[in-house]
Amino acid sequence: LVWDACEAVCAGISEGNRVTDSIFELGIDSLGVAEVLIQLESTFGEGCITVDAVMENPTVSAIAGSVRPALSAEGGAANMQRGGQQERAAGGAERLVWDACEAICAGISEGGRAGDSIFELGIDSLGLAEVLIKLEETFGEGCITVDAV
Repeated sequence: LVWDACEAVCAGISEGNRVTDSIFELGIDSLGVAEVLIQLESTFGEGCITVDAVMENPTVSAIAGSVRPALSAEGGAANMQRGGQQERAAGGAERLVWDACEAICAGISEGGRAGDSIFELGIDSLGLAEVLIKLEETFGEGCITVDAV
């Protein structure tokens, strides 16, 4: 979803999936940052990220980590803006979690059983550790704990 916001401002920026490179080096200027923030707020809700957070570490990976709390806050997607963007944001986060699970246990996402325990779907405790590593690669270190699962 962060790439989508960046692409809306600077077409082609996501080519190469360079999530750890500065968005400034990838072609977004200071005015573009303001536009990216507007895009992110339309998806995740007003105040989901600050200019300071982006300027401190202007990479897609860090930006995704900064907006992550809006996805996991009490009420989850209900805290996001209403309408099509709400479903898109919630679906984007769910898709990323499924991707992490699929990397460990192929076929786990078949059947759309998002409400079932990942343990019931075939992931064991070692697999859980691997899923958490994948999620941290996507959302940033400390984004989730074993206790939260």
